[in-house]
Amino acid sequence: MIFLSVLIVPMHGQSQIAGAAVSLECEQATITPVDPLAGGNVTFECTVSNPTGYDENVSISVSADGLATDAPSNISIAAESNETFSVNASWPSSEELLSGYSVDISVTVQEISNMPPPNSASDQTNVWIDIDGAYALHGCSTQSTTTANVFDIVVESHGTITVELNYSEAPMHAENFALLALMGVWIILPSIELLIIL
Repeated sequence: MIFLSVLIVPMHGQSQIAGAAVSLECEQATITPVDPLAGGNVTFECTVSNPTGYDENVSISVSADGLATDAPSNISIAAESNETFSVNASWPSSEELLSGYSVDISVTVQEISNMPPPNSASDQTNVWIDIDGAYALHGCSTQSTTTANVFDIVVESHGTITVELNYSEAPMHAENFALLALMGVWIILPSIELLIIL
């Protein structure tokens, strides 16, 4: 005698996708810091989609050089639905604020209907956090301090001017000039590039 058995797994809707599948989309982040040298943070949202007829448990991984990140480590997504989660990225107070940071986010299906998936399914995306450097246009100020004292000002087609700040003779003026340079204020001037020599 031969017995045959058939395993029937209930599927939602009309989905024909067999096995695990997942997709990920995140919004881009552009911010204008209030105090660009004092550190800060930004929060953006990502949406994970499950196109299958099975409930999925998905792991989330976030990495970024120079940033501390916070996001959930996993999320459950019902069949044929979407779930949204938030990612928070923060940076410390620094004289070397970058004009932007890259954040990598990836999702991987760990379980479908509480079982290990028969296939591997993942997706990833990159979010560029654009820190708007035109601080003078936005009325920004800073409470930070600096001791940077030598700057090269490169004027297109005219050469380089080296500026050494004199903190002992004009401490407030020297520090203000240095902080404005570190904040990127001078980039709004045409044909001028400012190089900071620490």
